[in-house]
Amino acid sequence: MGDVKELGYDFDSCQVCGECLSHCPVFDFTREEAQKEIERLRAGEPSIVLNWCTGCMACNKFCENDCKPYQLILDRWNQRYETRGIPALVESILFYSHPNITDAVRGRYTQEELARVEKLEKAASDPESLKGAKDLLFFGCNQFLDPYITLSQLWEELPAFGNPGELCCGEPLYRLGLLDAASRQAERLTEYFSSFTNERLIMFCPAGYNMFTNVLPQKFRARFPFKVQYLGDWLWDRIQSREIKRRNPLNMRVTVQDSCHSRQLGEGFRSLNRQLIEWTGAEIVEMPRHGDRGLCCGLSAAAGWYPNVLPTLFKALREAGRADAEALVAYCNGCLLTLAIGRRFYPGMPVYHAFELVQMAAGERPSHPHKGRAGELLLAGLSLFKQEGISLLRERRRKVQI
Repeated sequence: MGDVKELGYDFDSCQVCGECLSHCPVFDFTREEAQKEIERLRAGEPSIVLNWCTGCMACNKFCENDCKPYQLILDRWNQRYETRGIPALVESILFYSHPNITDAVRGRYTQEELARVEKLEKAASDPESLKGAKDLLFFGCNQFLDPYITLSQLWEELPAFGNPGELCCGEPLYRLGLLDAASRQAERLTEYFSSFTNERLIMFCPAGYNMFTNVLPQKFRARFPFKVQYLGDWLWDRIQSREIKRRNPLNMRVTVQDSCHSRQLGEGFRSLNRQLIEWTGAEIVEMPRHGDRGLCCGLSAAAGWYPNVLPTLFKALREAGRADAEALVAYCNGCLLTLAIGRRFYPGMPVYHAFELVQMAAGERPSHPHKGRAGELLLAGLSLFKQEGISLLRERRRKVQI
């Protein structure tokens, strides 16, 4: 699971047929319109795609020749970045800049969260302390926005570590088209992990799992001395061996928000997350558009034009509302937080992480303060923008320093 071919747009094999963009979940292009936009992208000309693409990667799935059109979009975003930089508002919430959104929300942690984060960062700063373990659990940057999500007896046996920014998988840089910066982060991670002796690195985050499994090795030549496994697979193995037992079957109907990275990780990855959810006793009611044709949560829409995040998010929430469900479940922490923020403005069914359902079914009671943390993230973001002199309406651009 999680294997894709070399990540690069294939100019020579592309027949400019328009198949990829004519099936895009975002654009309502005719085949002729899609062909024209692909021609513009290939020629490096202005295209509506570069402003309104949400970065969901679906176009890669619809290309019959596997030409990776999403990589072409990333290349064009990278060219724009090289000449203009990125909006200061977007750059200020990246984990590589200081102060950033993690710094801003840290003052709102509970004591339990603060203790957890300090323990994770201490372990990350002392890799020698992690030696001797067969499996290590790695928490990515998004988990430092809601550290309560990392707390569970289900995986407490795994030595865990993480550090936002310093050890970020590079996903935000890659998805924004900041390819040179992503390459530098790949070099940093290769050097950091070069002395590790563990057999497996267990990834909580699907984005991190895809980056370590596919993007960093294939596009940026990163090399790691261990195998990478998704925490969902690790949990499923323990469910199958009955090390984790269902003690509290969940009688609820849920609909599932698929991660953009599931397009690269494949149908097997989406099926695994649904198996975990169904094991809990929950019934899955699919959205009208899901899987490869599903809508992005909106987080990556900032890559094209950052105000597009909100309409993209609200479209996703409306789509979820069309399913006859009691709860919206995400298995991506970025999706979880984005959807929870959306719920502050667009009321509807509550949002859960898929692992929370597993915890509940196994007899745990996760804290589940997503709505409150969403409000705190909004306030922290506004405070950060004020501190940095950033206007939501007036665009300033700058380069990322990592």
